[in-house]
Amino acid sequence: AADAVLIYPDSEIFNADGLRELLESTYRRRQRVFGFSEALVNAGTLASAFSSADDIAAQLVELLAAASEGRLPAPQYPRYWRVAVNDSVARSLDIVIDGSVRSMGDRP
Repeated sequence: AADAVLIYPDSEIFNADGLRELLESTYRRRQRVFGFSEALVNAGTLASAFSSADDIAAQLVELLAAASEGRLPAPQYPRYWRVAVNDSVARSLDIVIDGSVRSMGDRP
């Protein structure tokens, strides 16, 4: 009965077959599904906020610079991220995605 489903990386819950079935059933029910990677957007989720390998590498460079100065940074979530949108899924759900959504995030 939920309007949207948020999936997260848990291999005990989501494997390739289960994810395919989830996407098919939510698509038929016209439920929005938000994922955790760009690959999931390509597979059929509506959108995802994620950090790319380049985003993680940029943050790592900053962390290594701080470590070389003798400062050990605190554990942290990814600083840089972006949003991916599946336009086909958005159209089929009659959702208009404007440019402000596509430009969300923090890039290096």
